[in-house]
Amino acid sequence: MLGLSLWLVACGGSEPTPSSESDKTQSSAAAVRQHLPLSELPLAADRACAECHKDIVAQWSLHGMADTLGVVDPAVIPAVPDPAWLRNSQSGFAYRVQENAKGWQLQAIREAPQPGWPEFQQGRKLPYRIGAGVQAMSFVAESSGRWFFAPIEYYTGKGWEPAPQEFGATPSGLHHAITGECISCHSDTPAPAVYPLNALADFRPQPLGCVTCHGSGMEHVQLMQKGETAEVDLKILYPGDLSSELQLDLCARCHLEGDARIKFDLNSPHPAPGESLREHRAVMVAKEASDDFSFVSQVRRLALSECFQNSPEMTCTTCHNPHLPPRLQDTATRVKACLECHSGVKDHGNSSAGEDCISCHMPQRKPYDLQAVEISDHKIGIHPHRSTVESGFRPIESLSGEWEVFRYRASDRLGLAAQELQALDAMTLAEKGFQERAVAQFDALPAPGQFAAYLPILQLPQFHFLRGRTLTTDGRTSEAIRAYRDALYFAPDLPEAKINLAWLLIDEQQLEEAEALAQETAALFPAAEAPWNVLFLIASKREDQEALANAANASLERQPDQPLLLQALGRIYLASGQFPTARDRLADAFRLDPDLPGLVEDIRQVAAKMR
Repeated sequence: MLGLSLWLVACGGSEPTPSSESDKTQSSAAAVRQHLPLSELPLAADRACAECHKDIVAQWSLHGMADTLGVVDPAVIPAVPDPAWLRNSQSGFAYRVQENAKGWQLQAIREAPQPGWPEFQQGRKLPYRIGAGVQAMSFVAESSGRWFFAPIEYYTGKGWEPAPQEFGATPSGLHHAITGECISCHSDTPAPAVYPLNALADFRPQPLGCVTCHGSGMEHVQLMQKGETAEVDLKILYPGDLSSELQLDLCARCHLEGDARIKFDLNSPHPAPGESLREHRAVMVAKEASDDFSFVSQVRRLALSECFQNSPEMTCTTCHNPHLPPRLQDTATRVKACLECHSGVKDHGNSSAGEDCISCHMPQRKPYDLQAVEISDHKIGIHPHRSTVESGFRPIESLSGEWEVFRYRASDRLGLAAQELQALDAMTLAEKGFQERAVAQFDALPAPGQFAAYLPILQLPQFHFLRGRTLTTDGRTSEAIRAYRDALYFAPDLPEAKINLAWLLIDEQQLEEAEALAQETAALFPAAEAPWNVLFLIASKREDQEALANAANASLERQPDQPLLLQALGRIYLASGQFPTARDRLADAFRLDPDLPGLVEDIRQVAAKMR
């Protein structure tokens, strides 16, 4: 196979607080550089709100959440290009950011493995940055209309460092896809329905704004402009009127990542303000909480706090002014929130050393998945083991693979049947690579094709897609085919399921149906290369050289950066004795992915034939 599509459960984002007074000064300066006059705010809705709520919008405009993404504008961001190469010793790749007439560009190189071999050298334009730069910002690296996370990030006051995904066992380099789900915590702009999921070249996301928490305010603005201020319903959502759980849901949409987030509706937008989060997704968290924490763990950690569990009305805004950045709130204001409940506590700690309730009971540490910054641990309490907390990168909290559905409080009812909980566990195990246990969990549930036995969560297309992928890896092709058919029963146009099913049908010599699936997907998503890769393999099976060339050209026209396809072409030309063409295609593959399995041996074979 040329490759299976992956169903992505995406990451979120949050705003860290500075780790020292010097960082605080520098971070504030960076934010001021990005602050715009109210009349020039990027969102029309925010400008309309500022007409009546000038002070509040002015505070909000300084917040990292108000500048969650944007185009790369050197005049307003703290990041600067750097001619020095930043080398990843684990992967051997080196990266730097340079500026040219077309804007910023990421450059990547790796030395040739031996004299006479092609050197890896590529460039990627950087059209967008993600994050406000209060402490850090990521960048979108675009290639042939596809969005990827740049493998290096900018840390304010520190410079360029490897991105988090570069610390794992297999650094993803230029291949870590950005999807609409990745952007959803940084923008309310609905992502387009695209395939592949990172084909976002035409996407123009806007940063978060007033509507993120207050909902659409156009009717409210019209009422105010008419002077109808005495109406009972002012046509605007005031979060303080919501239940404590729905208030928490507003923040948890982005500040509760967990180890996996499983959406209940593929076509559902980001939950609207006032909507219940649990009706839109299940967030899977470690059954045994770690003393360490992730970058996007604020709500999870707060829920682990004894004071939160014993305070039914406590929400994020109990301590946070939602419009004012934490870095700009003074110590007295923060401590006052603590004393509302702990007024009888005697003064303790060394105030002259900057110790207060927050610094001691919510200490700052490096998140395990973002090692270059420090943020406050939102688990409020006594932390006697701070010095022994595990350090070093890891991708998820539960390395044992034991998860549960997140609840704010232990008394909260999930309203899910035992089989549904088992299905969520199976999906999470499959997502996180626990293959054997995922197979066992899927096998304990109704077999593929048994629709009558399916509870609501077992009707999720994602459930059947992940089961199909897991069974494929386990070598159970016929069951995987049925699982993919189930996914298409619940979502007839799901391209990932169509393409993966087509691959399996080719292995089973059912070429006509595989061809039909590929053609259907190509018609639905004309910019996608995957259907043409299926047709390429079908042509290869049929030994149809004309169809083979047409499919390869159509695929590479849509996405030139396909080392697997180029390698396959190189092997075909090698087998047919077209050695110079084979050499060129394999060299192209090497320039894109020098670590492709078998590629070095392929190049050696061509070189031997051409001697």
